[in-house]
Amino acid sequence: MRSESPFISFYHSNASLMYEKTIIYEMQAVIDEKAPTHDPAKDMKAVMSHLYNLAMKKEIISFNKTQLLDLPVSPTAKRERWEEAEVSAFWNDYPSNPFTGYILIMIYAGLRYGEISTQLLDNIHLDESYMVAGIKTEAGINREIPIADCILPIIKALAQGKRQRLLEMNEDNFYAEYWETISRLNLRHLPPQTCRHTYFSLMTAAGFQAGIITETGGHASYLTTMKNYVRLSIKEKLEAVNKISPNYTE
Repeated sequence: MRSESPFISFYHSNASLMYEKTIIYEMQAVIDEKAPTHDPAKDMKAVMSHLYNLAMKKEIISFNKTQLLDLPVSPTAKRERWEEAEVSAFWNDYPSNPFTGYILIMIYAGLRYGEISTQLLDNIHLDESYMVAGIKTEAGINREIPIADCILPIIKALAQGKRQRLLEMNEDNFYAEYWETISRLNLRHLPPQTCRHTYFSLMTAAGFQAGIITETGGHASYLTTMKNYVRLSIKEKLEAVNKISPNYTE
């Protein structure tokens, strides 16, 4: 059996180092800077993914990091949030359908799919009600995320029997389960990112300080949160203005 040439050996060792050393938020920054609109960003991600798949076939790496990259919202996509009745539908569906628990975690922790899919059990601190998670940007990576009391039992239940990650499911299976849940509950056909929009909207409507909202959500600027994620209902806006309205009733 012919031994591997020095050149091939050098390529494998250095290619492995290159792929492993590349950080998610660095790739995300390249996409954000060079391809700020959806279609070019999608093409750029496809090229990156192709290179990672080739490296996986050569057994240089074992994971395609481009699965964690976010694309700009498509012009035809709606930036919306789940309404109160829809969130209630998720609650009513759980725990009969455990997968719905992941949707509720994304809603009440503001997690992206890429974040919940890589959430290590070792980084979940149930006794102190927080987890360390996050990808994409320096402000978002490895941030401390508080675990709301309402989802603490869900995380405990879903963590049972898992080996390393909270969600041990590949991307295709996750999206298949997600869309099956949405169809079964007869909800609007909105993507998983809607959960993150809902989180920021609920936090804003509850009157939390801007610093808390941006830090827990992994944004460097509150303007980013307000412009791209917060979707307040007319009911919430009315409640807000009524808080500052004088009571002149006789």
